[in-house]
Amino acid sequence: MFKLASVALLALISVSCLGSDFEDSIERSWQLTSGRVDGAEIPIVATHPITISFDGGEVDGTAACNGYGGQYALSGSSISFESLAFTEMACSPQEVMDSEQMYADAITRVEQVVLDNGLVLRGTGVELVFEAVEPDAGS
Repeated sequence: MFKLASVALLALISVSCLGSDFEDSIERSWQLTSGRVDGAEIPIVATHPITISFDGGEVDGTAACNGYGGQYALSGSSISFESLAFTEMACSPQEVMDSEQMYADAITRVEQVVLDNGLVLRGTGVELVFEAVEPDAGS
């Protein structure tokens, strides 16, 4: 019985540490490299990147034109975003606003996070692929 309890405790500790390491691994800034919403490709506009940053339960970024922020909750590979708020400026060309609208729809549907040569956020009909943004050397 003691041996079984020890193995169970060790497994629980391993999973807890894995979760913490995983959260530490996503806590940085990321830039969208590709995304799909219900089969349609999110337009990537080089002059208006889409970004996301995770920091201690807080999330923020730029959705092509506008900034956004809120909270996130992580449980294993499950992720949810709460209280997301976006600023409401208009940008041109129209492709920027189309990109932002698709991303804003997608991020609210995300349910899973995967680290696989970058950050992948998935949900029903949604896949967002990000690459890590290296911090500025002067920062």
